[in-house]
Amino acid sequence: MLFAVVTGVVQTMQYYTQALVAGKLASGVSLGPGTVIQPGYPDHSTLTVPQLVYSLGFQNFNTGAACALSLVLFVIAMAATSLLMRRRAGLLPVED
Repeated sequence: MLFAVVTGVVQTMQYYTQALVAGKLASGVSLGPGTVIQPGYPDHSTLTVPQLVYSLGFQNFNTGAACALSLVLFVIAMAATSLLMRRRAGLLPVED
């Protein structure tokens, strides 16, 4: 059970494709070859942290900011995982 919860939390922090597709559909632009839409359309309302990392690193070539943001996302994931593991450890009965 703990494995499923932890992997679910990590997967939630990797939310990329669904928001990108939703933004492309909301734009109303026909999506043909060569059509480029910035992540987070409209007005950054669907922008997620992984999309921002990708945009900073590969579209704007600002790899330092992308790396720093990736580390922040990693720290958040580790904090959430440790919180879940501590709560799980507290729920187990103590046996002699």
